[in-house]
Amino acid sequence: MTDDLIFAKPDGTSRIAVSLCGTRLAPLAALVTALLVLALPGAPAARPAAGAGAAPCPARPCAAVAAVFDRWHAARRIRYGYGMTAKPEQAARWYRREARRGDARAMHNYGLMLVRGLGVPRDLAAGRAWLFRSFARGGTEPALALGALARSGTGQPPDLARAGAFYRAGAERGDARAMHALGNLHAAGTGLPKSAREAYFWYHLAAGLGLAEARLVRDALRAALPLGARGEIEARAERWKARRGRD
Repeated sequence: MTDDLIFAKPDGTSRIAVSLCGTRLAPLAALVTALLVLALPGAPAARPAAGAGAAPCPARPCAAVAAVFDRWHAARRIRYGYGMTAKPEQAARWYRREARRGDARAMHNYGLMLVRGLGVPRDLAAGRAWLFRSFARGGTEPALALGALARSGTGQPPDLARAGAFYRAGAERGDARAMHALGNLHAAGTGLPKSAREAYFWYHLAAGLGLAEARLVRDALRAALPLGARGEIEARAERWKARRGRD
């Protein structure tokens, strides 16, 4: 019997392979994983993988794990207790393992758990290091997290200029929350030059991505800007979106 579970729709049009290779999951844990997948809306029926006489899994994890259900998703379920009792210690172990294998999402989540002391002893330096590694791989969420840490001064003096740099990086990567945070710094003149125009620019972009709180502050700021300035900034925002769409 193989160590893969195959979840397929009755008509066989969709298959999701959940690999257990290289893990220490007991059969009961595998059963719980299967039940969780089946509990999702519109979940397909499960059946064992064909080929009972297939060769055992290699020592390394199987490569054919569907992106819609991998170890990162499993760790998230365990961390937050989706359909089960939350087990942050186990989630941290899984995140650490996948982070060491180069998964940027796992780096981000493991870094947050270290910063918060959730499931692992609190280690701000190590947490920041993992967050930065994820950020260096192009993530937007670690940019927001690193900006928040720099702004709050968690474990070190606040550095609002550094916070602004991280927020700007996240905003340039298209994160609405980072755009909102960057707008806040410009509106208050903390760490960045005070500028209602710059604040409006980033609020407008974030609002366009559906962030409700950004829309509220943008609309409040709109009345303080001359009509011509608003049109100019909104045109700049459209050019920014067009340029980013070409990148």
